Amino acid sequence: MSKTIQTKAFQSIPLLGDIAIDLGYDAMVIAVKPEIILDCKKVTGKTSFLHLQSVNLHLELTQSTPVIQSQISALSSQLIDITHNLLLQHNLPYGLDITMPECNLLNNSSAAMAYLVALYKSITDTNKTKLSKDELLQLCHNFLLDRKIEHNLATLTAAINGGIVYFSKQSNHIETLNFNDFIIYYLPQTKETAVKKVYKHIKTSKEKYKDNLVQLGKLATLGVVALNKKDYLKFGEYINRTQKLLTDFGLVSETVHKLCIQAMLAGALGAKYCLDLNAALLICDQKGVEIKSALMKLDLQVQDLPSV
Repeated sequence: MSKTIQTKAFQSIPLLGDIAIDLGYDAMVIAVKPEIILDCKKVTGKTSFLHLQSVNLHLELTQSTPVIQSQISALSSQLIDITHNLLLQHNLPYGLDITMPECNLLNNSSAAMAYLVALYKSITDTNKTKLSKDELLQLCHNFLLDRKIEHNLATLTAAINGGIVYFSKQSNHIETLNFNDFIIYYLPQTKETAVKKVYKHIKTSKEKYKDNLVQLGKLATLGVVALNKKDYLKFGEYINRTQKLLTDFGLVSETVHKLCIQAMLAGALGAKYCLDLNAALLICDQKGVEIKSALMKLDLQVQDLPSV
């Protein structure tokens, strides 16, 4: 009986850059839990099987394009397409049984990048091929380029390395940063807002919003300089300036805006809306525990960001 191989990769959320990330501008992201986990084992024959437990989807993958009987989400469709094409590319002399256990998927782009990385690891591990992180990044990047799948290298690199990742579109520079001297919390919202519709409008009308998108990208560039200097006060300022730009876009509700103000009054270095978490994201210094306590006394639900 074939041994099950388990691989994982990290989802991520933007720290700076936010909506500009998916539109070709500089970006800074942070890898967070839950990870994307894949269980994979060899099966006899050349037919492979895919099980996406979160959507109760079980699929047989042959050489031909898989036929989906029921309506599925755009993300599920993309994961199936990635699996099918990657298996065709490798043309393995055996089949694979691939299972993704139930998992909270944060957003389409981050989840798809993490899934691709985990799947690449699964295929190379079953094939007993060893890849460095740089080789894995390049292979995933080339795969996405060949299929004209929108992606950014910050999110893709975070899926492999974890930590905080900065990517400069202009210089094609990738940098992975570690952080130990500041704390990140978030204040989750219980109600969905209309921001996804606004974001979709911005994506389809990006030339109209170019100036603000450029500013968001520049804040990511400034942010990496601040982090390298351990200037967390300045980093918090860039978080706040991002919040102002997101507000100008119409992406921040009055409720979230008030939460950010409360966090700042309690001592947070910076606070901004995070679309992927539907939450106010707080950057705090080593007094973060005191800030968390002060906010909880206001009956606010303060969560630790499960970073990787």
